[in-house]
Amino acid sequence: MKAIRHLRDELLEKKIRRIVSLVLKEGFSFKDAMVKEGYAISSSRNPSFNLTSSPVARKVWKEVLDEIDDEEIVTKFKEILRADDKRASLEAGDKLLKLKDRYPAGKLKIQEFEEELNAISYQP
Repeated sequence: MKAIRHLRDELLEKKIRRIVSLVLKEGFSFKDAMVKEGYAISSSRNPSFNLTSSPVARKVWKEVLDEIDDEEIVTKFKEILRADDKRASLEAGDKLLKLKDRYPAGKLKIQEFEEELNAISYQP
């Protein structure tokens, strides 16, 4: 049973890496890359869920993202920000920052904690 699970995980890892390669190197959309790699069209409609729903997939995505240089992201981010489509600019920037885990989550947690403390201290 362990051998089967290990083989399935390896196949999933290879499939995700091929999809990422198609997207990054050949300009495919995630939907088209997923269909090319054997996913059903219905599954390709929600790539963020279907490509990150298992622990193996999340591990592979983390490794793939770690391989991408931050400078490449910043350069692409600047290109998109200068584009005429402001909605696309904002969405792309938001996704890029989320992918690289660049949101100041720690600061937000501290602010939440301070608000909670203030709320407790004002109770009669």
